[in-house]
Amino acid sequence: MKICFVGDVHGGFDNLEFIVNNIDCDIVMQLGDFGLWTDCVDYLPVYYKRKYNKPVYFVEGNHDNHDFLGKVKENHSDWKSGIELCKNLIWMPRGSSLEISGKRFFFCGGADSIDKEYRLAYYPDTWWSGEIITEEILDYASGKYDYVIAHDRPSFVSESLLGNYGKIGESSDVLSRLWGSIEVDKWVNGHWHSYSNVNIHNTQFITLDMLPSVKKIDKEYIEIADDGVNISGSIMIETLE
Repeated sequence: MKICFVGDVHGGFDNLEFIVNNIDCDIVMQLGDFGLWTDCVDYLPVYYKRKYNKPVYFVEGNHDNHDFLGKVKENHSDWKSGIELCKNLIWMPRGSSLEISGKRFFFCGGADSIDKEYRLAYYPDTWWSGEIITEEILDYASGKYDYVIAHDRPSFVSESLLGNYGKIGESSDVLSRLWGSIEVDKWVNGHWHSYSNVNIHNTQFITLDMLPSVKKIDKEYIEIADDGVNISGSIMIETLE
C-alpha cells in the first residue's frame, strides 16, 4: 500500500487532480488548506468535484470554510471514519481515525491564521472561528498511532525550528498536549509553506511545502527522489509495510 501525502493546495485543483491521477500510489492524503472557501456551498457539486481515480483524504486547514464543514458534520453521525463529500473525496474531520494496512492514523485539521486580523478587517467572510483547535481533540485520541495527519504541528516543534517565529496562536499548544497524550511514530502536516523533516522525542515530524496554486505542474514535478519526496518538498510517498 503506497500513500501519497500532499501539502497545502489552496484551491489549485488542476494540479491536485494531475498528481492524484498520475502518481504511483494507492491513496492520497492532503494536509489541509484544501481550498473549500466561501463559495464552496454553491460550487462543491460542480467545481470541486474532480475525476480522482483513487481516494483522496483531506483535513481542514485554516483557510477552509469551517462553517460549511461544520454543517456537513452535523448530518453525519458516523463522521469518525470520514465523510465522502463527492466521489473519492473524503474529508477527515478533527478527531477522526482510520486503520490502513494495519497502521493507525489520527486526523487533526485546523490551525491559527497569522493573517486573521487582516481577513477580519477586509474580508470578514473568509475567517472562521472553527479553525481554532480546542482541548476537545484530546477526547478522541488514545493509545499509539503510526501517523498523525494534521494541518499544523506542535508548538515545541515549530519553536525548535524557528525560535520565536514559530509561535502563532494557541492551537499549536493544544497540538503539543495532543502529542503528549499519545504515542506517535510520524506526524505529517502542511501549513508552513516549507519542507522540514526532524526527529524530536522519538517522533518524526514531517512538514510538506505547498503546491503551486496557479502555475501548472508537470510530470517532472511529481518525480519522487530516493528519500520519498519530490523536488519541491510538497509531495511525499510512503509504503506501508
